[in-house]
Amino acid sequence: MHELSYAGFWVRLRAALIDVFLILVVVVPVFTLVYGASYWTSGFGARSGWDVLLQYLFGATVVIMFWQSESATLGKIATHLKIVDAATGRKPSRTQFLVRYLGYYLSALPCFLGFFWVFIDPKHQAWHDKLSRTMVVKTEMTGDVDLTPAFDSVARGSSPVLGELTSR
Repeated sequence: MHELSYAGFWVRLRAALIDVFLILVVVVPVFTLVYGASYWTSGFGARSGWDVLLQYLFGATVVIMFWQSESATLGKIATHLKIVDAATGRKPSRTQFLVRYLGYYLSALPCFLGFFWVFIDPKHQAWHDKLSRTMVVKTEMTGDVDLTPAFDSVARGSSPVLGELTSR
């Protein structure tokens, strides 16, 4: 049986920075080809429908597709993290992933307070985790970890680490 280990702020930040770097490796050349090099020096903001499509919809689609297929982005995979349903420990639903993504905006609005919430929450959940009923957990470095046995022990009431999840 695997013990559940909640992912804290710093490892989640590392994963996010890896994701941002990888996204920039793709976006910068594409935007430079589409708009020219002057795009980067002429101010920010959406300039056309294509801009909105490339900036927001493409990014959201890629992130949600990775979550749906791997329960993680490339940054989370590199840092051995996984998104799970907070109640079952299994893969979250598409709806949970969509709510989680939209919840990023809510987490960011008040000076990123929703992200910093990870510091004070006992399960290290940010606001978008709470809204989507998900959480981010560490996986073993030797490969993918099936957390189902750990969560099944919660249902039987035999895991002190996970016991608080059954009180819902």
